[in-house]
Amino acid sequence: KVMMIRVRLPADAEFKAPFVKEFHQHVESALRLRSMQWHEHLEAGQPPLWFLWKCLPIKALLHDLATAGQARASGPGLTPAPAAKRARMGAAISPTDGVKNRLLLESLAEADLIVLLALFRLQDRNISPTLARALYEVQMLHEGGGFVSGFVQDRYCAAFDRLDQMKLIRIAGPGSGDTAKRYLPCGNMVSCMATFVQDLERTIPTLSWSPLRTLPQPIQNWAARQRH
Repeated sequence: KVMMIRVRLPADAEFKAPFVKEFHQHVESALRLRSMQWHEHLEAGQPPLWFLWKCLPIKALLHDLATAGQARASGPGLTPAPAAKRARMGAAISPTDGVKNRLLLESLAEADLIVLLALFRLQDRNISPTLARALYEVQMLHEGGGFVSGFVQDRYCAAFDRLDQMKLIRIAGPGSGDTAKRYLPCGNMVSCMATFVQDLERTIPTLSWSPLRTLPQPIQNWAARQRH
């Protein structure tokens, strides 16, 4: 159920209602099929983000369902969707990079968004971002930015690694260990982050959705403060 909520099309997606309904039905069936392969990972306690990443691109998830349907087609009453119909659905989903990016951003935890904001703040000040500098930015948020929870460095290092796996950040080169990686140049690859931050500066939001609007107010203030 959690995964289905994550991969649903946004309410403002530009698709007709019948397509959205059929799409969600196919995705739900595909998730049930995929869950048979995830039992060990569920037992191991993998976080929801791990499963979400395995569902992307959605086109591949739906293709697996269609392939399984063809394999079962010899059974009574079981017929796969026509090839032309599967092709239309794949063509309709594959170009929607904005939908995929939104799904990814909606899946991010608070720590992930804070790391992205720290990297953005450094880039915005023309300072070459590194993990070490981003950690210092975050530490200042905890110690002087009104965010009262304790600063736990390992939490943000883990968030940095997740963002790297999702290709939402860029690291300049391979490091030989955690210490080397901490000082490698890196950057925030979420191109719309500046738009999200600028929206925070407005008294009345102009964006229909922003992941930053879900963050606690002290973090929103920290994100927008330097740009006034």
